[in-house]
Amino acid sequence: MAPYRADPTLALACPRCGATLRPRPLGDTSIQQCQSCRGVLVDPRTLSRITDALDLGGEVRSEYPREVRAEPASGPMYLKCPRCAGLMSRRLFAPGAKVVVDQCAAHGTWFDASELRAVADFAAGGGLERAASEEAASRRARQAAAGSGARLSGELPLPASDGHDDAWPGLLSELFTWFRRDDD
Repeated sequence: MAPYRADPTLALACPRCGATLRPRPLGDTSIQQCQSCRGVLVDPRTLSRITDALDLGGEVRSEYPREVRAEPASGPMYLKCPRCAGLMSRRLFAPGAKVVVDQCAAHGTWFDASELRAVADFAAGGGLERAASEEAASRRARQAAAGSGARLSGELPLPASDGHDDAWPGLLSELFTWFRRDDD
């Protein structure tokens, strides 16, 4: 593994095509952009600002043209982080976004040429809120299904606890109910 390159004066290589990444100003910060393939590396803090239409999201939407990429980006399928050379994870940016990004949890997210604008548009259109709402509904449905499945299989459901010992009376009540059910 290559050493971590925290020094901003050290050149970073594009994980897609190998060209040198150059800082590109964006508001009061900057992102690393490849002049050859036009992909960008965005650190986690800046990414959260880009997904805010009232912060850097508006600037991305005005500075980056909307492009329709007809063919997938050439180069390796799985990219290495330009900072630590660790393999980046490929993942859907958010449910409904239709953008697959490459992410190093510690150092940032790689966006191919048209992807940064697509993510800024998605966020500005309420996509992140819809994705969070759908995820919460899905989580509730899974919890409800897990709870009903436990009762159907005869397993004892454990009451939810906020970390205090006040869950014991509820647990004891559930135990007595469960044992009484077996006596019938």
